Amino acid sequence: MGDVMSQIPDRLAQVLTSDQVATTATPSQTNDWLGQPGGPVAAVVHPMAADEVSKVLQLASQLGVPVQIQSGNTGLVGGSTPPRNGQAPILLCLDRMTGVRHIDSDTGQLIAGAGTTIAEVQDVAAQHGWRYGVDLAARDTATIGGTVATNAGGVRVCAYGSTRAQVLGLEFVLADGAVVSDRPGLSKDNTGYDLVGLLCGSEGTLAVVTQVRVKLWRPPMQATTLALPVDGLVEAAALSGSAAGPGFSLLAAEVVDRSSWHAATLMSDRADPLAHSAEGFVLLLEVGDGGEGQGVAEVITERPETVVATQMSQRRLLWQLREIQTTLWSRLPGALHKFDVSVPAAELDALAAETEALTNRLGGRSGIFGHIREGNLHIQLVLPGHEDPTRELLSLVGELGGSISAEHGIGRYKSEYLDLRRSAAEMATMRAVKKSLDPQGLLNPGVLFR
Repeated sequence: MGDVMSQIPDRLAQVLTSDQVATTATPSQTNDWLGQPGGPVAAVVHPMAADEVSKVLQLASQLGVPVQIQSGNTGLVGGSTPPRNGQAPILLCLDRMTGVRHIDSDTGQLIAGAGTTIAEVQDVAAQHGWRYGVDLAARDTATIGGTVATNAGGVRVCAYGSTRAQVLGLEFVLADGAVVSDRPGLSKDNTGYDLVGLLCGSEGTLAVVTQVRVKLWRPPMQATTLALPVDGLVEAAALSGSAAGPGFSLLAAEVVDRSSWHAATLMSDRADPLAHSAEGFVLLLEVGDGGEGQGVAEVITERPETVVATQMSQRRLLWQLREIQTTLWSRLPGALHKFDVSVPAAELDALAAETEALTNRLGGRSGIFGHIREGNLHIQLVLPGHEDPTRELLSLVGELGGSISAEHGIGRYKSEYLDLRRSAAEMATMRAVKKSLDPQGLLNPGVLFR
């Protein structure tokens, strides 16, 4: 095997150009967003098209060498960096498969390379009078291929759905190098298995996505952002549900615990717009086309402390306090444990209370922010010691009828806990799908399944 491994860079240079192959990876390629180091690589490749990806996978299949797929590398579950254990993989970077290849301004559809950032997709869509439905704080580095891999949600799921709901077609390469192009752009197509839907959320374990075709949405003529204090998460979820009505739509419903909200104002050197409130959480709502409906009017009337922002500059300042949360928690001293979970609306306060109790018992700090309309919370735990609270917290989520991963994926960090959400029969079915499409288990080894 040693001889084979030493030959890999040269063999790859025969099917690609020399500037597309490197023998070592940079720290930005091996370390994840949290700074956790990955393992060694056999080589790094930068293909520019599906046929080049095909050549790499054919060679990997022939040699029995695993392949780690990487795009924006903004993942938080160890799914996009080389594994620390096992055989060193070929690191297949999609950073040169970028750019919007086509946009149809009449039907509102767009085709982009898998390495295209969400920000670029959004900008091109806006230039043609459309909006892309997925938005998230990491938009400048997260890519459309990566969000397909995790079926990312973001802040506008309540309006447009998750990534799977946007995707109309994919170009992808199977583990044996076969290129499949399924990008017809049809809104209705009931001809056999939904391969596109299957690949959304598969975390690179079934194929390498190279191009994505998505549908676009018409943006609202006007948007209003509201920030208001609430006592609990169940109350926040109920308010977000009542904030839509005739003539306008709910575009986003986010929540931040009061302490984290205040910390964000200090970090950004801004006055707290809700400084005089003492409630436990801040609810951030965005409504489209003026917010003139009864639901929003009642919120403003019944809660005079509500901050209402209609100008883009005002709205952006409120959103910055939400979007800075991930960075804020990553800078605190101690061991950071991040969780991306969802529970039924009725169990939100119970989860928050149990999280606080766990944090106090371990002598740490915790915070909560997330997408309240979907019951999706991003829980942050910073602990002074080496205790790992993962199984205890995720077991609690399972007992409450929730999911251990709402939008970040399972990756390698959460793979040992997948049985908390999936039954043995479901796990066997997923393994059978993996075995069928990737019989050697070469694509993203260790992701989803241990």
